[in-house]
Amino acid sequence: MRLLSSLFFLVVSFHSVLAQSVAGQDSLLLTLQQADSLFVKNNLLLLAERFRVDASQAQILQASLYDNPTVTLEVSTYNNETRRILDVGRQGQKTVAIQQLLYTAGKRNKRIALASEAAQLTQFELVDLLRGLRFDLRSRFYSIYFQQKTLARFDQQLATLQITVAAYEVQYNRNNVSLRELLRLKALLFQLSNDRAAILFQLADDQRALRTLLSIDQPVKPVLADETLARYHLPTQPEDTLQQLAVRNRPDLKVIESLTRQAELNYTLQKALAVPDMRVGGTYDQAGSYIQNYVGLSVSADIPVFNRNQGAFGRLAAKFSIRLSYSGRRRFR
Repeated sequence: MRLLSSLFFLVVSFHSVLAQSVAGQDSLLLTLQQADSLFVKNNLLLLAERFRVDASQAQILQASLYDNPTVTLEVSTYNNETRRILDVGRQGQKTVAIQQLLYTAGKRNKRIALASEAAQLTQFELVDLLRGLRFDLRSRFYSIYFQQKTLARFDQQLATLQITVAAYEVQYNRNNVSLRELLRLKALLFQLSNDRAAILFQLADDQRALRTLLSIDQPVKPVLADETLARYHLPTQPEDTLQQLAVRNRPDLKVIESLTRQAELNYTLQKALAVPDMRVGGTYDQAGSYIQNYVGLSVSADIPVFNRNQGAFGRLAAKFSIRLSYSGRRRFR
């Protein structure tokens, strides 16, 4: 009897310390809408993902830019006839050439399409991340709400049971009740205290996760109205309708479909890379050609003689990427 009383005292003391640590700070009253606003504003993972979206938009701009032209200037170092250094006048010599790289086989448009699809992929990944984090946020929010309600009920029951146990102890000392009845009530009180401690541990874990999601330091006290809970009663729908909704709306499936399109676009780009590009330019030669003030047009391109498989390894990798993305899509079917 004395051992059970000591054990019960230790458990109650531990529960009190745990409850004080959970409620040691002033709670922040938040509705679900306010929690969503804080989450969208402060969550670091969302901020990082938004930066990725901005960076992908910049990649589209980068892919749409044309290459800069190449300008070459050549002047005579020393004119033996006029004995002038760097003679670029009428009796001297200078050559000016300009070249512009022109992509063939639609490489520029293919790069733009690939960068646009990559930007679309980051949008889908942002939506998928937002969906997962928001689900975690709302699950923790409602879990904390019901845990706090449950703790309030436990406190009422424990207070009533403690009064009953104290009354039974008085009656036991007067030999009015049996030891078995007193031990049964103390065991029940001990079990309720353990259940309350388990809820406190879960509450502390949910509070820690929710504070991380919201990037705040205070514990949260959810504020909910009854009509808010009523809207979460989902109507019964057939399985095929739910599957169609999932295929149409799931962002992680859209991510896999975007990866498939990227692999296909990359494959067409790798095929286009095997086509040599052209360089078009003009040349002005003051006195070094067969006539004075020569103006010429130049066109150049690589001849695929020594490297006939240009882009073949890229095409092979793109094929494997397409097969991999198709296998990922089959998981959702």
